[in-house]
Amino acid sequence: MTELALRPPTLLLGARSFVRGARWIARHPKHWPHAIVPALLAVVLVTTFASLGGLAAWRLSAPLRGDASLLWQVLGVLEAIAAGGVAVGVGALLGLSLAQPASGWALDHLSRSLDLSLGGLDRPDGGWFETAWRGLRVTLAGLLVSLPVLGVLLLIGLVFPPAIVVTVPLKLTVGALVVAWDLLDYPFGLRGMRVRERLRFIRTNFRAVLGFGACASLVLLIPGVGLLVLLPLGVAGATQLVAEVERGPSLPPPVKPG
Repeated sequence: MTELALRPPTLLLGARSFVRGARWIARHPKHWPHAIVPALLAVVLVTTFASLGGLAAWRLSAPLRGDASLLWQVLGVLEAIAAGGVAVGVGALLGLSLAQPASGWALDHLSRSLDLSLGGLDRPDGGWFETAWRGLRVTLAGLLVSLPVLGVLLLIGLVFPPAIVVTVPLKLTVGALVVAWDLLDYPFGLRGMRVRERLRFIRTNFRAVLGFGACASLVLLIPGVGLLVLLPLGVAGATQLVAEVERGPSLPPPVKPG
């Protein structure tokens, strides 16, 4: 008897996992409250940090605006506007960066619920601080590795423009892998997987992880809401991907005897 070759995870499997995860959330309204937590926290954090930054910039420019000279008063207002714009931008970036770890408990709930529906084990809930700290470390680790690589690729493209035919696909690949690394943290965390085990999973199922990350990255292109929508949909898709890989590669349909 000839053994049938196992089909390794493919790009299509990764992309399909993202779509299935998004479809699972859409079809289960009871999980919508947890799915909107990242967006709500992002709005609160962005508003808070941006407002504090703008207020601080306005108060710091008060000495100039209080000067008797009209010129200095105008300069003070312009300085407040410029500094306020920078402060608001930094505050918005900080708020968005903290929204994911702050909503880790809700994203963990989504991952756990989907995992159970797919036949996974009933794993204990992680505490708020535990999930927030884990999410922050994973995000920072991804940035620490990816930013230097992206910087080098950007520099190569600037120094030798024809190299963009290579550097642009590489940058897209790195970006997709970083997004996948960030979202896979939730099903990985449920399973208590260490860094070495996570890297082994990604290396073994590279094409599927890349396909998932590429599909998830496309959501970031949605103006205004891409990042907020990506978190719940991406976590569900990542959970779907890990669950499908754990089941083992599928066999092709058996050939009927002639």
